Amino acid sequence: MEVDRVYQYADDVLSGKILANKYIKQVCKKFQADLKRKDDEWEYYFSPEIAEEVVSVCQTFRFFEGSVAGEKVHLPDWQVFFVANIYGWHRRSDNQRRYRRSLLYVGRYNAKTFLTALLALYELLTVKNGLAVSVATSTEQAEQVLNYMKKLVGAMDGDPDFLDDAGDPLLEVYDSAIYCPSRGSSYCTKSSSVRKLQGFHPTLLIGDEIASYPETYRIIDVIESGMKQQAPRPLTIFTTTGDQNIHSIGYNEFEKAKKILSGRFPDESYFPMIYCIDDNDKWDDISIIGKANPNLGISVSLEEIKQALSDVKMYHDPAQELEYRVKTANVFVPGIKGGFTDKEIQAAIDNSKKRKYKDYLTDEYLATCPCAGGIDLSKRFDFTAYTLYWYIAEIDMYYARHRFYIPEDQIAAKMKTDATGIRKWIEDGFIKPTPGKSIDYHYLKKDLDADLQQFSIRELGYDQRYSSDLITTLESKYPDLPTILTAIPNSHQKQHENLGAWREILVNEKLIDGNPVWAWMMTNASLTSIHGLSFVEKIGDTEAAKSTKRIDGVDTSILAFNSLRGDSGDEGAGEKALSDFLSYRLYH
Repeated sequence: MEVDRVYQYADDVLSGKILANKYIKQVCKKFQADLKRKDDEWEYYFSPEIAEEVVSVCQTFRFFEGSVAGEKVHLPDWQVFFVANIYGWHRRSDNQRRYRRSLLYVGRYNAKTFLTALLALYELLTVKNGLAVSVATSTEQAEQVLNYMKKLVGAMDGDPDFLDDAGDPLLEVYDSAIYCPSRGSSYCTKSSSVRKLQGFHPTLLIGDEIASYPETYRIIDVIESGMKQQAPRPLTIFTTTGDQNIHSIGYNEFEKAKKILSGRFPDESYFPMIYCIDDNDKWDDISIIGKANPNLGISVSLEEIKQALSDVKMYHDPAQELEYRVKTANVFVPGIKGGFTDKEIQAAIDNSKKRKYKDYLTDEYLATCPCAGGIDLSKRFDFTAYTLYWYIAEIDMYYARHRFYIPEDQIAAKMKTDATGIRKWIEDGFIKPTPGKSIDYHYLKKDLDADLQQFSIRELGYDQRYSSDLITTLESKYPDLPTILTAIPNSHQKQHENLGAWREILVNEKLIDGNPVWAWMMTNASLTSIHGLSFVEKIGDTEAAKSTKRIDGVDTSILAFNSLRGDSGDEGAGEKALSDFLSYRLYH
């Protein structure tokens, strides 16, 4: 019997035969303990017959793609365990389902949407007047379950097991719904418009990829309010993969599920299965990746995971690393502000306050250290940024010094659109206002003049879009200057070396940077990855609408570090051409 696999799965997890995290061990241990309970106060029982029925109906269907297309569906043991639990447990008092909610938290490509499509079809085929609904933040996301259902039904075309007594198909498929005439049951999709969700009374609610849902439960509450009086007891199935968004229903349910499994928040009506690496596991340890991917070797390829991890390590791509940790290791990554963590930013600030570094940050000492800079000129009305980076070999640290310029007449407007702290930063000397409505580059020229005379600046990276006049002036004053200038082409996609290496000095707390304007700009920056290349862009930037958030100090930091990289003396630093060749996108 298929239900025997349920008991065997729990045994194999707890004996160590199956690699599992602490959450799966907890749920298996509870399953076995619940089976043994015989006390009068225990109001639930497990029905092997019902569990067998659900699994058998799901396995009536056929795969519709790949090398197994046309073969009967065979659920892996972990899916059988999940299905048998949410459908097999019942209340003794009225024989209704024990569980009202369930969470399937599992890595990408582990067939969770495929499984929920099968369960929705089971609902249509077995529940009289049943209504299965999938909901998501967009119609496209909600329809993913529907599209799987259509393909599963299509694969059964002409199968005698899928015809009624009159020879007609058991299920009728429409553009946006599926209907079972013999049961009077139907399935439809809904996006998250609360007004459109009112009045529904589903017996099964599927919330797919709930990490993308907003934190408010209004969407779920509206639907579940119409489910309370249904028989059989209605069921909500949440599915999701890890995410960066910790302000979501997905993260809330993930945290709630952990508390339920630990016993801190008892809830006998909630069944969670959490597949992810454990807290103490290293995210790049390939030997434990099966904890997050129970379908490893079936729908998840170990070789592809190895290749993805190899790419992350080879290119030091922070965006790819983040995606691997979130979607493959399947962990939420809380505390992300624009792709850079609070810890990374705060460590650089804290380093600037440490007394042990004080003597190394004087102008006299810095004049003896390798130095490089980055310049990002504005469209005259915005921030202009100028950054210098030093590598201090004696303490193996990088030190950043920034200068920011803003037109005096733009201060009030920028305080409304950019940051309310601008006035305070000006008073504290972190931003230099220039007279008038537009940037007066004379102030930048003066600062550059002083720095070029005082420090051993090896290279200056600059954005050539708005800098031709300034560079011409500097070149006429400093005949040797062209040898240290590096122009960055006028392009939205700029290829830069060493973005991954720059992120590493942040992570490893090797940066000294106490500038609050830079820290603010870091919270405005997000990391993304396109075709294996990393980009830094503004949070909220889209092709349709450009963000007004400022990241100039982030841009110049990467420019300066990239220019310094060949002079820092660290291992492999001179191999610039062999470095990451990672890019970042600037929108101004």
